[in-house]
Amino acid sequence: QQGHFYDVLSCDFSKDGSQVCTGSADGKVKVWSVRTGLCFVTFSEHKMPVTCVRFVPSNHAVCSCSYDGTVRLFDLVRYRNFRTLRSKDPCQFECLAVDPSGEIVAAGTKDTFQVHLWSVKTGQELDVFSGHEGPVSDLSFDQRGTTLATSSWDRTVQLWDTFTGKGRKETLAHHHDVLCLAFRPDGLQMCSGTLDGQLSFWETKNFSVEGTVDGRLDVMGGRLSTDRRTRENASSGRCFTTVCYSADGDALYAAGSSKYVCVYSASEYVLLSRIQLSSNVQLDGVVDKLNSRYMTEAGSSDPLQEREEAEAQEDPKGKVGLLTP
Repeated sequence: QQGHFYDVLSCDFSKDGSQVCTGSADGKVKVWSVRTGLCFVTFSEHKMPVTCVRFVPSNHAVCSCSYDGTVRLFDLVRYRNFRTLRSKDPCQFECLAVDPSGEIVAAGTKDTFQVHLWSVKTGQELDVFSGHEGPVSDLSFDQRGTTLATSSWDRTVQLWDTFTGKGRKETLAHHHDVLCLAFRPDGLQMCSGTLDGQLSFWETKNFSVEGTVDGRLDVMGGRLSTDRRTRENASSGRCFTTVCYSADGDALYAAGSSKYVCVYSASEYVLLSRIQLSSNVQLDGVVDKLNSRYMTEAGSSDPLQEREEAEAQEDPKGKVGLLTP
């Protein structure tokens, strides 16, 4: 049994909740048993970091995309890579989604700002959607599989008609870069998260905003002693990078680079609970080692103290060091 060598970039539960698949920067896709906590198969076909993994609705296959320009499907019965999907032009895939029927795979790119669709049965590329002006950060199918929503750093969420092939249906403008989105299981609501920490809840009939949540204070975590910015001024941990609805659609789970997973009500738009991750899951966000005795307006003075001690050991009769308040 062996875990990933580098950061885990994506994970997904199977529909029955018995398995978890993970994709890592080491280029490997692993599938784990929830009951035993053991990895029972590892796929190493990708040559670059695996950015997203998803179970096919039937639970018989896992789909993954990578910066190596491929989308691969792995058979969980024979444990083999039975389908490799590529675009006509080289690109780096950032995210993917599988439609509810399991027949269509969509993947968004980081460099060409496009969305590619393939048929799982034939492996043929069905369509290419162009319209975003920035990297595609996330995408999701609705419960019927006829509408594909894509989010991008260009501050928009675009809706595409995948049933008739007519292309873009509507563009939803945001005030900041859109990092994540998700449809509620019943398809009546969609949530999008932006770089400023705001969650927007859209009703899917007319796609108008029915509620918002400012999650900047909820997701904000701590900092290390070597950080030059205070916890309040650090922007890296003040936004959500992934959102997911509960199975009944009553709650929304949101997480980012901080040590917290926030749970919100999907109808009241209030914070229900905040779950803190353990230190061995998110070391940078949980393990705080901060001694305010060495803090100054310019940041921590620990490196200066260590340098003065080292100089004193080398030359006991040396010059008097610079003292800081």
